Amino acid sequence: MEVIIGIIGILVAIGTYLAGVRQGRKQEKERREHEWEMERDRRRHELVSKVVDEYVDMVRRNFDGGPHALARVGLEQLGKDKIIREAINEMKVRTGRDPWGRDSELVAEIDLVEFFKYVREHSIDFFMTSIKEVLEKIKKE
Repeated sequence: MEVIIGIIGILVAIGTYLAGVRQGRKQEKERREHEWEMERDRRRHELVSKVVDEYVDMVRRNFDGGPHALARVGLEQLGKDKIIREAINEMKVRTGRDPWGRDSELVAEIDLVEFFKYVREHSIDFFMTSIKEVLEKIKKE
């Protein structure tokens, strides 16, 4: 009987040890994933700041502004519509002007990633082409 109790005790100890090792690995994996996510967020924020700073600099130097400048700073690199909209909102706050001007309602419901990608791929110049014309071309394709 004592041998059985001893064996059960050893098995319980081994089981407890293995469960602890598994739990430790799981926590380590979760910690690494959290760190990777934080690094991705930091890099995204860094890229957003860079794009916003570039736009704001162009506007403050009266070099460029509005949709033409938006197309030049590479907003499609941000990868998500929501992030692009946040960047544009920050541009608006920092410059005191809406980059879209009177056309802001035209772009309210479109995917800005696809919009800016289309603009870049087709070398559209907003000094010569209106946002409305670009949206019509996108719809046709």
